[in-house]
Amino acid sequence: MALVQKRLAPKKRNLLVIIVVAFIGISAVLVVQNYWKPGTSTTTDDGSSETLNVRDVPIYTDLGIDVLQDPRWQELKMPKMTLPIEPGTVGRANPFVDAPKQSTQ
Repeated sequence: MALVQKRLAPKKRNLLVIIVVAFIGISAVLVVQNYWKPGTSTTTDDGSSETLNVRDVPIYTDLGIDVLQDPRWQELKMPKMTLPIEPGTVGRANPFVDAPKQSTQ
């Protein structure tokens, strides 16, 4: 017996087309409003509004040196241990066998 592909009912197909068109339309509106707009309006600390060109805003990727000079970070000490750490024996030889019952007295 051969496999036969089921067809969508016209009502379901029309609903699917409407949903896809709405999704594409909403996505297009959001892209145009957010990315192809020449500038954006931002509110400054004093409450005034100014328009900035998004491409002129610098991107800061460096970590401030003052964070690393904080006394809380400078007081941290490395633990005294030998590396590499060798694991000891842990667990059971066969973890899939039920463990013997431990008596609690």
